[in-house]
Amino acid sequence: MQEVTLQYSFFEHRIFLQIERMKKILFWLCCLCCLCLVGSLAYLILRPVPPAPQQGYYADFLPDDTIATISLYDMKGVSETFPQTSFGHFLSKPIVHEMMGEFEATYEDINGYNFFYDSVVQVMTNPIVQQVFGDDAVIALCPPDLKRLQKNTEQELKNSLLAFGTSSSAGWISKVARIVLWNNVTSTKISGLDMTRLMLDEQEVLYGYNDQGVVLLAYNPQRIVAALERKTTKQNLQQTTSFFAAQAFWEEDWQEENQGTVYARSYCNMPLLHNLVTFFAQKKAQGVAQDIPRRKTGDEVSSTTSTISTALVGKQGELRVRIKENFDPKVKVLPLPHDQLQDIKDMSSALLRKNTLLHYRIADFDRMFFRRFLSPDGAERQYQELERTVQKNTGISLNNILKAVGPRAGVSVHGLVNVGMFPLPKTVFAFQVQDKKAANWVVRKLGNALQKQGMEEQQQEVQGHHFSYWSMMPLEATHLAIALTDSMLYIANGESQLKTVLTEKQATDSLRENMVQELGKTVGTCVTDASVSAFFIRPKRLAEQVAPVAGWLTDMLLASTTSSGKKTQEEILALMRSVDCIAACRHQTKTGISGEIIIKTLRQKRDHNEKAE
Repeated sequence: MQEVTLQYSFFEHRIFLQIERMKKILFWLCCLCCLCLVGSLAYLILRPVPPAPQQGYYADFLPDDTIATISLYDMKGVSETFPQTSFGHFLSKPIVHEMMGEFEATYEDINGYNFFYDSVVQVMTNPIVQQVFGDDAVIALCPPDLKRLQKNTEQELKNSLLAFGTSSSAGWISKVARIVLWNNVTSTKISGLDMTRLMLDEQEVLYGYNDQGVVLLAYNPQRIVAALERKTTKQNLQQTTSFFAAQAFWEEDWQEENQGTVYARSYCNMPLLHNLVTFFAQKKAQGVAQDIPRRKTGDEVSSTTSTISTALVGKQGELRVRIKENFDPKVKVLPLPHDQLQDIKDMSSALLRKNTLLHYRIADFDRMFFRRFLSPDGAERQYQELERTVQKNTGISLNNILKAVGPRAGVSVHGLVNVGMFPLPKTVFAFQVQDKKAANWVVRKLGNALQKQGMEEQQQEVQGHHFSYWSMMPLEATHLAIALTDSMLYIANGESQLKTVLTEKQATDSLRENMVQELGKTVGTCVTDASVSAFFIRPKRLAEQVAPVAGWLTDMLLASTTSSGKKTQEEILALMRSVDCIAACRHQTKTGISGEIIIKTLRQKRDHNEKAE
């Protein structure tokens, strides 16, 4: 069984320096996120696969405007195995302490991480959690009360949580709790229901109820009372269109894949989640939020009604996180026009090869692509500033560039070249040509700008295509080369790369066959067949090429600090070597966007001394 780790940009060590001491509720919410992550990594468990629990039973108890749910399976097995994985080793306290120490983390920073780590471990290893939720756990965020949220944010968020479990120990929750907590467990009757009251500490109290084998836990007992009423009246999440779509997606995954094990599922009501996040953002900026803001009808983001996902593991050990965004049927305009998604073969075959280290392509390289990276407030102003910057530095209008090329674009990195002082990635950019005349004008303007910088233009011809290149230094990797065909504009550092692109194009079928053979069917199909976008990286191969210059890169990045960064460098490279490839792809359908993230890991040989430690 292979090890796995997640990266979604992915191994930023500096985040640990930003963790501050948080109050208990924020740590609890962080724990939920970590539980989801840990559940996704559960395929490393060397134990029999647990049976699939009943799907969606918890929706009978939840309100129709539930914000989000997370379903996790076999948490007990995960808690036993995760610390032995590469990612578990990377996140362990001794390793993180050393990395944080290199960056002069404060005592409070280190204590904050310890508190966070211990909180996760406490939840995962708690005997009650393992007994009651060891096979199946669901955590739901119900809509909070606005007035109480303003007065006491943390307490109201806790009161908005509901947890469910269907463990075989469900009927013995009070007995299990008494064994663990001794005298801090009592029975109480609330609204006619016999509940178990668990006193965690002086300020933390949980209420539990067993409904025919389903355990409900909540900080606010009225959440449990209301949940049971919804099950009876059927005025619940189960009856909503969005959750019905989620159920269909999960059922489809289960039937189509049927080659591995599901370890996590999630459901998010995106408009409600967006409203809640915006509320907190405004409260942080203004000190108080008067109302939870609503997005305007017609807002592009508001066309997404819900996001659902499944984390499963195939029999070959690859982790697959499948995601789908459902659109509002009233919104007629899909994110991308249908004709914009057609004929992606040329660019794919030109960029993707067996020795590719990194590959990224999209079908929406346009004005909206740049706006995604701008703040929602003042996006037009920021875009105009970007337009002026591009015009000033290149002499070419960004709008004119986007009229000439796009909306399909991509980039591939095929290796690293040591040019003496620093390594350069062997990179090829490709852009679909919309207007050949306008593209010719852009190429001429760029050539003139390079000549004004003292670079001499040289030309070559291959397969009937003329291309130009400009020398910055004698080494070929420093040459800027440009080729314009009837359908594509290619830009690369090194003329030999353009020769390869123009002479070794693969037919789509052969490309797919080659990549499937190289990466396996799951990853190869994801990378070559995506209609909206595809991302692909080979961390192990990249680590092998980065390792010889890693020390130089670390010294350069940390030149202005007193940190050596050697331990951080060592751990990041070790983590990269444990991952064969990471792929992500997005497809557009008539009803929404579907996507997938796939991680293939490698079994690592560990030193006997390390095992003993």
